[in-house]
Amino acid sequence: METLGKEIYRERDEQGWICVHDDGVRRYLTFGNQVEQSCMLLGDPLRPEHTHIQAMMLGVLFTRPPERATLLGLGGGSLAKCLLHLYPRCRVQALEQRARVVAVARDYFALPHDPRLCVRIADAGAYLALLSHSGSRHPGLQVAQRYSKLARDLHPELPGRLAHLAWLDYDAGLYRVHKWRGRHFERSVTSRYTQCPN
Repeated sequence: METLGKEIYRERDEQGWICVHDDGVRRYLTFGNQVEQSCMLLGDPLRPEHTHIQAMMLGVLFTRPPERATLLGLGGGSLAKCLLHLYPRCRVQALEQRARVVAVARDYFALPHDPRLCVRIADAGAYLALLSHSGSRHPGLQVAQRYSKLARDLHPELPGRLAHLAWLDYDAGLYRVHKWRGRHFERSVTSRYTQCPN
């Protein structure tokens, strides 16, 4: 991994590798391969380096300043840092499946301990599923509905009554369909989302 600089941190959790590389100008988060999950400019840690983060921030320019944002995945925290810096009234909720990724974001990518930032250790797909089945009018519902449509389009063999409950999960290059499982699922997901104040 010479292209990403010197490896300065590596650990393995139950989901795989978490690695940090530093080339003296930028710091990179990877999951044990060459794919950059996050990138931080060492001289300007608040500047979004990846074009997809820049594109997400571009969308905010055309609306009133956000008061709340929910991030599906934290990574190194580039988007969270940017939102917190540019919008002092914005409260950011980030869902990250891996607790050690949160620790690495704080230790190596300057993710602040800010009262406006609430990081939840939770599966984003489960959160979206809960939103889509809760009757919520939350903006995340649109995202949830989009994922359900993708699942239905890719898996037309699902019975009609289950099709809207399908979720995609990328697993070693294959898509699997998960079905929402009623109260048990709702209880397990809801208990994970009670850690942060509204």
